[in-house]
Amino acid sequence: MSAESRNRPCPCGSGRKYKHCCGKEAAARNRAPANLPPKTARATPITLPDGRAVSVPVAIQMAVQLHQAGRPRKADELYNAVLRIEPDHPDALHLHGLVAHQLGDHATAITLIHRAIALNPKAAMFHNNLGETYLAMNRFAEAIAACEKAIALQPEFPEAHYNMARALQGQGRLDQAVRRLERVLKYKPDFTAAQAALVETLYRQGEVDAALARCRQELSRHPDNLTLLCCLGIVLRKSGRHDEAIEHYCQAIARCPNEPELYNNLAIAYQSAKRPSEAAECYRKLLELQPGNDTARHLLNTLSNGNTQRAPKGYVREIFDNYAQGFDKHLVEKLEYQTPKILAGAIEKNLDPARQQLRILDLGCGTGLFGEQTGAFRGYLVGIDLSPKMIEKARERGIYDDLMIGDLVECLSVMDEQSFDLAVAADVFVYLGDLSDIFLQVRRILSPAGLFAFSIETVADDAKDYVLNPSGRYAQSGNYVRQLSEQFGFVVSSSVAVTLRKDQGEPVAGSIYLLQKRRENQDST
Repeated sequence: MSAESRNRPCPCGSGRKYKHCCGKEAAARNRAPANLPPKTARATPITLPDGRAVSVPVAIQMAVQLHQAGRPRKADELYNAVLRIEPDHPDALHLHGLVAHQLGDHATAITLIHRAIALNPKAAMFHNNLGETYLAMNRFAEAIAACEKAIALQPEFPEAHYNMARALQGQGRLDQAVRRLERVLKYKPDFTAAQAALVETLYRQGEVDAALARCRQELSRHPDNLTLLCCLGIVLRKSGRHDEAIEHYCQAIARCPNEPELYNNLAIAYQSAKRPSEAAECYRKLLELQPGNDTARHLLNTLSNGNTQRAPKGYVREIFDNYAQGFDKHLVEKLEYQTPKILAGAIEKNLDPARQQLRILDLGCGTGLFGEQTGAFRGYLVGIDLSPKMIEKARERGIYDDLMIGDLVECLSVMDEQSFDLAVAADVFVYLGDLSDIFLQVRRILSPAGLFAFSIETVADDAKDYVLNPSGRYAQSGNYVRQLSEQFGFVVSSSVAVTLRKDQGEPVAGSIYLLQKRRENQDST
């Protein structure tokens, strides 16, 4: 491998040079004859897309260079080519798994990295990256176990200690996380992510002044460090010190005028301070820097009376991935969220006594709060959600027969006709304005006389089909629901005005609907 590639950052994201990270372990294996694949396999050339034939080591080198250059999919083509020649090549398996992790396919990553570990159980980096992948799935106990193995093999391994601290954070073991992060920073004082994690943990412990002091101390050493600049502003904002947060971000932008994240965070601070026009201006500046930022465009629309058909998928996924760990407690206890229970009650009340074991499709299932309410009429239960971390939480409940990660319409479109008796969407349509595609697909997959139950936030003006509120959530009108029901062959069995939850202490008005699929010979009136 070239000296340039060995001195570039490792594609695993550790922040260390490749030669001091994954490359170090690969080099050690290459020096150990017992770990080398059979000579016949090593001699088999790999044909590149341009027709050149290269050896396995050269292919790995080229893949790592692509990976380092931020082209993981191209790198993965070469990792896969190596694995077709040498299915048990530990480095190719590990790096192939690392790409899967970085692209969000964590389950595949875990399988591949476990295979790499089985072939070379003494590779500390393999165990660490396995732990990081478990972290991405909020599987904290397994993350800790993997990091412990990495540390046992390499005691002074900052990244493994850092990942263990993050897992301890996830379990709420904040004192242990602080001690672990302090240990990380003894090994690697300039580990910025660990500094930020320590500030966050101190804040979560209620040590706000200590968190701010720590962040300011590090910023005095690294005044233009983006992670630390954002970290200080976030703690100020979350502590209710909105004006200080705004002043801090304005000063940071004066020093670093082309950092999109600073404009994003300043916009959020302005919104927290109830200064929407200034927040909108920040999103406009952010879009100048990142014209393709769909989330910023969506949030700008919420502040400027714009209207769109749906919220961007990435925006919704990020919200719920970040929200997954404390979702149930926050939603039910703090926001007094009762929609799943109300929906289940409406379904039971209108259910045909002869149909008590239903095939149920839970649209936007989240952590499974509605699924838990289905015991009285559940025969077969499937959930769909955009957020992998929400799906992981739903899986832990053990009540779903199948769970799917993906867009609702896309998942519905590949399902068999009449494959479900009941489709439910609890607090889902707040991220969709236009519901026509959902109605079309739900009707197709419902059995004759099947039920469609859902909640909406309501628009008072029935002349409007739907609106995008300043909250970033959509509301629909009752007239729009009735029009869609008529258009797509549903009869409105019941509709009830309810309080869905609280938002900033205020009740959110909504409606619960139960529709029945109209039989082919049923009069539309």
